[in-house]
Amino acid sequence: MIERFECNANISLQHVLVSFHRLDAALIRPGRVDFKAKVDYCTAYQLQKMFERFYPDETQAHGREFAERVIASVKTISPAEVQGYFMLHKDSGRDALADSQNILKDR
Repeated sequence: MIERFECNANISLQHVLVSFHRLDAALIRPGRVDFKAKVDYCTAYQLQKMFERFYPDETQAHGREFAERVIASVKTISPAEVQGYFMLHKDSGRDALADSQNILKDR
């Protein structure tokens, strides 16, 4: 669950909850929760698009190759884990691609 609050002072607060099923029913009744979304593990398509958006100067072929290497090396990976990996290689898409087999070595 993501809980969000905004006000006129350009302040936005969001809350992410992983264990949605643990909440009391009163907290998730209509009117309290506007939108529910499951953020699941990444597909190959999502991995490719994330790579292309994070490294706009890299080719689509590099995005596909990144996705294929990651899928081959791990069974599941979350978008947050991919984003964290990209931050480790924020200056070079080529480095991110070259090291992609080790994307979750510290998991």
